[in-house]
Amino acid sequence: RPVLMSLMLVGGLAAGIALALFLSQVHPVFSDRRQLRAVTGLPVLGTIHLITTAAERARRRVALGSFALGFASLIGALAVAVMFAGSGARFLQQLVG
Repeated sequence: RPVLMSLMLVGGLAAGIALALFLSQVHPVFSDRRQLRAVTGLPVLGTIHLITTAAERARRRVALGSFALGFASLIGALAVAVMFAGSGARFLQQLVG
C-alpha cells in the first residue's frame, strides 16, 4: 500500500504537469513583439506592458507561499499515511472482530 500511495501521488503530479504543458501549447502567449510578428507575419502596431504594483507583488508572494504550504502539506499527508498504513489496518481488524 505505501508504494501504491506514492505512485498515485507521483502519477497525479505528473498528470497535472502534463495538463499544464498541454494548455500552454494550446493557448500560446507572446512575450515580445518580434515573436508575434514572426509568427503572424503581420506588422505590430503597439504593445501593452505589464506594470505591477507593490500590492500585486505582495499578493503573488502570498499565493506562492500558499501553494508551497499546500504542496508541503500534501507530502506530509503522504508521509503520515505511509507510516500508519499497516497500523491502521491492524486497528480496523481489532475494531471489527
